[in-house]
Amino acid sequence: MIEGTSFLFNKETCFEYDGPKLESIEYFLNVLIRDKNKVFRAETGEEQTTILFKLNEKNHDNLNEEQFSIQFSDDLSQMSVISADELGIIYAILHISEAYLGVDKFWFWNDCEPPPKANVKIRAVPYLSEVAKVRFREIWFINDEVLISTWKYQQSNTYVWEMAFEALLRCNGNMVIPGTDIKNPIYKDIARKMGNFGLHITMQSP
Repeated sequence: MIEGTSFLFNKETCFEYDGPKLESIEYFLNVLIRDKNKVFRAETGEEQTTILFKLNEKNHDNLNEEQFSIQFSDDLSQMSVISADELGIIYAILHISEAYLGVDKFWFWNDCEPPPKANVKIRAVPYLSEVAKVRFREIWFINDEVLISTWKYQQSNTYVWEMAFEALLRCNGNMVIPGTDIKNPIYKDIARKMGNFGLHITMQSP
């Protein structure tokens, strides 16, 4: 890559958010911080760059629903990630996690951690995500909720459910059937939380 045409993503890179305060954005920014710390394990002493996530509800960039764009400042000190809606920002965060940090969509389920790196040089070319061809995209029906409901990872069953929903979003899904019994308190609360994050939650009759 030609020197001076790339954005430097490293341990020193900071994340900023410009938009309404939303629990979902805070949650997934923490996911990206988690992934960044997995990949970049030590500071390099290199320059600090910024990735700015901007939720532009007035949609001055004329983006489609759930779409996002990536742009770079002239001095390559900032990457701007713009979307007009909540899910667009979430998809953008997870795109950065996979495309630049190398985190697999099913990293948790396949026990596949990303390899460590000193830094990543991102070609400074504007990016526009594709528009989904289908409005509601149901990736799977979690039909083994009885088994998942008894599985704990690091003493937490909630974490296991969070990983299921994270994988769905990494696959650009926006609809899920979490189980057959919406009254089940084990996954009802986490399903409601993800519904508040913009996912469409539906139920399958027994």
